Amino acid sequence: MFIEKKKSIRSANTRSFDVVWELFLKSNGLESKYKQGQIINAWNEVMGNVIASKTDKIYFKEKCLCVTISSAPLRKQLNMSKDKIINNINEYVNHDFLKEIAFF
Repeated sequence: MFIEKKKSIRSANTRSFDVVWELFLKSNGLESKYKQGQIINAWNEVMGNVIASKTDKIYFKEKCLCVTISSAPLRKQLNMSKDKIINNINEYVNHDFLKEIAFF
């Protein structure tokens, strides 16, 4: 007795959810805000608990990620590592949206 496989319901024109989601964000002008939200949400995970505990505020001003750090020595150290931090965050969120970061 053979069991026939049912034909896939998907047609050749069907797109993956990721593609449809990207199209939705672009068509509604939300792509930039969505990516900013991803980056802000990734901060604690990428930077770790110690830096996250010293972080007071995270927000975007124009296209710059602004981070308020409560420790002056840590702020100075992070300023010296900006390029590495930007690369790590962009890698984590899987896009190259973040170009500038400022510590206060």
